[in-house]
Amino acid sequence: MEPDTLGISAAFARIRETQEMTRPPAPAPQAAPASAAAHTAAVAPLPADDAALAARLDAWMAEKVPGNPLAGHGAVFVREGRASGVDPRALVSIAYHESKLGTLGSGRDIHNAFGWGPAIPFASWEQNIATVAAGLRENYLDEGRITIATIQPKWAPLGASNDPGNLNSSWT
Repeated sequence: MEPDTLGISAAFARIRETQEMTRPPAPAPQAAPASAAAHTAAVAPLPADDAALAARLDAWMAEKVPGNPLAGHGAVFVREGRASGVDPRALVSIAYHESKLGTLGSGRDIHNAFGWGPAIPFASWEQNIATVAAGLRENYLDEGRITIATIQPKWAPLGASNDPGNLNSSWT
């Protein structure tokens, strides 16, 4: 196995071994005025540590699946993961597992790299990442499903009718 300097593969393995994949929830956002300044703040540059993580995620995605549509969206993974209290590396790991970063199945055509729904179409990759990060928080983590082993039975149940190849069995 090739070395993985980013640690996504190692993080995913650790998550599968029952380590939590969450950070403490981010503080509740303050209501922002409906102005150009509010929009600018929403897309402001990431703090240095988060920008470095976003760059490493982008590099990892580009290396693992050249030409994938999610490379270049590292900042979105970080921003949305942090906003929902979900490790951005876990989001990338799930997108990698579910669709090889949006390159397999219907994912590319409908901007759904996570198999969310399944097969719910999104207007953009950004919308898909934001929806899944918030949905993972609300529908899984807030229910106490904080490991891959506890998320998998709900997200990707064994024997599901939309999984004739039994790919869901490789989650755990």
